[in-house]
Amino acid sequence: MSLFKKSMLVLMLVAVVATSVALVGACNDKDGEDLPNIESIKAEVVSGTTFTVGAAFDSTKITVTAKLDDGTTRAVETVKAIYYDLSVLKLDAGGKFTEAGEYNLPVRYSDWTTTVVIEVTEA
Repeated sequence: MSLFKKSMLVLMLVAVVATSVALVGACNDKDGEDLPNIESIKAEVVSGTTFTVGAAFDSTKITVTAKLDDGTTRAVETVKAIYYDLSVLKLDAGGKFTEAGEYNLPVRYSDWTTTVVIEVTEA
């Protein structure tokens, strides 16, 4: 291979690598700022909500909020990513409460877990 062809090949490889590095950098870090990370989550029953024996558990009555490392909080809106450990609740096969009582319901979002108190009263 001639010296000219070798030089052109090297220049093309350098151009490809430089372009790749620039594109990866642009995609990974918008405006040079890091995105905030989740520090913890908090789950709360929506104000005014009552859970009664005979009624079905309704996860929309629970809000989950993430505390971020930049000091802000944000509502977790990816509902399908929130897991509720319903095994601690007294539910029938249809998902309806069968017993009154106070239950500590574990709530998980990604790698974070918290609990929310669910108070079930007689109908």
